[in-house]
Amino acid sequence: MTRHSIPRTRPYLKALLLSTLILPAVGYADLTDRFYLSAGFGWDYADPINLDSNGAEMNFDQGVFQPSLAAGMYLFDHWRVELERSVHENSPEILYSSSAALEADSDEADAIRATSLMLNVFRDFEIGIALRPYLGVGIGRSKVALRFSEPRIEEDSINIPRRDIIHDNDTGLALQLIAGFTVPISRHFDIAADYRYWQASSVNLQEVSGADFDTDHRVHSAWVHLRFHGADAAGGGRSPAPRAEPMRGLYIAAGLGGQFVEDTEIVDTESVFDAFDIGPVINVAVGYGWGERWRFELEGGYRHNAVEVFEISGAIGEDFASGQLNMTTLMANSIFQFAPGSALRPYAGVGVGLIRADYEVNTKTFCKRFTCGTVEERALIVDDKDMTFAAQAILGVDIAVTQRLHFTADYRYLLTGKFQLEAPDGSDIELRTQRANMLTAGFRYALGSTD
Repeated sequence: MTRHSIPRTRPYLKALLLSTLILPAVGYADLTDRFYLSAGFGWDYADPINLDSNGAEMNFDQGVFQPSLAAGMYLFDHWRVELERSVHENSPEILYSSSAALEADSDEADAIRATSLMLNVFRDFEIGIALRPYLGVGIGRSKVALRFSEPRIEEDSINIPRRDIIHDNDTGLALQLIAGFTVPISRHFDIAADYRYWQASSVNLQEVSGADFDTDHRVHSAWVHLRFHGADAAGGGRSPAPRAEPMRGLYIAAGLGGQFVEDTEIVDTESVFDAFDIGPVINVAVGYGWGERWRFELEGGYRHNAVEVFEISGAIGEDFASGQLNMTTLMANSIFQFAPGSALRPYAGVGVGLIRADYEVNTKTFCKRFTCGTVEERALIVDDKDMTFAAQAILGVDIAVTQRLHFTADYRYLLTGKFQLEAPDGSDIELRTQRANMLTAGFRYALGSTD
């Protein structure tokens, strides 16, 4: 099996990096004021990849939190450049091909990991009182390593040894697009949050069998960064933002974002709804600002996620599935506002209410003990809905655009009660607690007094 190693840094790349860091300093008296350091962590979701050797598709579970380190410099007003090292890592769930009658599960040793060195260029903007969004693009080199195997099974009379299917890596060009915003917290420190779309094209890997395949590896990720910079750095908004009056009285709010649903177990079975895709979230709310620190609101929401894997048991394994989960929520939220006189206000809150979930899941085939037939056998697992209670924790920040209009960004963790569903044969399906992670961004507009 051919191994691909990371090549040494080429002379032209070294020259590019040196010129990027040195040339902008020409004509500026104080280099240290334009230099910054950044440390962050992020969570990612990887799109499925296709193995062109046999038409198989590999799906991935949620990512793990990974670090990033960067050193950058402000070039001109509102422009900056940085050199960043980052990592993306995800666990494979299932490898499936109907044409090859192939279905394989992964084990804990399997992973896809991309380690990148990226050169990023950013344009910072100033909107209103305190909103500081930015857009960026990056290019660099990345090493993508993939290991996928059939796990060892020892159950009753079954003894299947562990067998690698893919264990290889390749190094090539990577690109990323970035959109985020900055929150200044002092003259020297900023907090930034952003979304990144990262892609390594034409990753050439080799299966253990010797078959070559090319694929694209695409990752969606959310990051939080802490930056340290010179007190007089260029780029607008480098010092704490001005004050803004607390939002009192009635307000309306709306937000959009993404949701990742964690694996959902079926009670009294070994079965699990697994490998949910990231899906959209829409929230709208009517609220009331009480005093300077408290807000109370009634919020309606809609969330959608695709279901891609149905896990049956250790001996039988997982089945590639198709289906969806639609959730509608009605929540009463209580939110505490920190730093009420600032134009940059963190907040934390809790909400309780009701959630209605609509599950529709089909398996694309049944494969017992990782052996599939030549003909797909589709089966409806569930097509039913139920309502139960829900609770959520909220952590976010709002940023004044005007005295009445605020931009908001937050993280939400949703927890539900059990769902009672009915299978096509009339038997009961009881789902354990549903958990979901959400990132949303939107706007809040004051209808009442702002002074």
